Amino acid sequence: MKQTILLFLLFFLFTGLLEGKEAPFSEFPLPFSLAVIPKTIPPLRELVDQDFQVQLEKRLFNHPKWKKMIRNKKMTVGLVDLSNPGNVLFARVNGNEMMYAASLPKIAILLAAFHSFENRTAQKTPEMMRDLNLMIRRSDNKAATRVIERLTMRRIQKILTLAQYEFYDETKGGDFGSGKNMPKLVKDSPNL
Repeated sequence: MKQTILLFLLFFLFTGLLEGKEAPFSEFPLPFSLAVIPKTIPPLRELVDQDFQVQLEKRLFNHPKWKKMIRNKKMTVGLVDLSNPGNVLFARVNGNEMMYAASLPKIAILLAAFHSFENRTAQKTPEMMRDLNLMIRRSDNKAATRVIERLTMRRIQKILTLAQYEFYDETKGGDFGSGKNMPKLVKDSPNL
């Protein structure tokens, strides 16, 4: 759960920062205080709500093409209801299946870049910010490659396995939430 919310918030934060804005959350109000997120919400796998699950499956399975894709493990969906932070709901189909998302490595690279800026192991230069902007907004692979070259693959892999991000947990398999394959995913991605 923390990973999904973290990525959601990071996306909006980084999008705002890429635009040169310091407080993007005022433009994208959330239905709760950000103070509730880090320590009070358990992992997604502990928040599966059966009624929410039934509703999600009903909606998805009403579309024959989606139903076929889901049954053939060609589609995965996760839905988090954050409208009541005291009762976060989660539902998913194929939630434990590792599926490649085309731009997932770019999100990991973005996280590594901002982690590096914060820890002063990389400089937040206009060129770097331009490439991050192109990488995220236009899914520009050449810009992603330039960012990787500046940060180094080794640093990105190290950041993605830091305990503070909770992407890596050998006991939980190899999905994005556990991060077991995330460093490899970034390294081996043919099209970032």
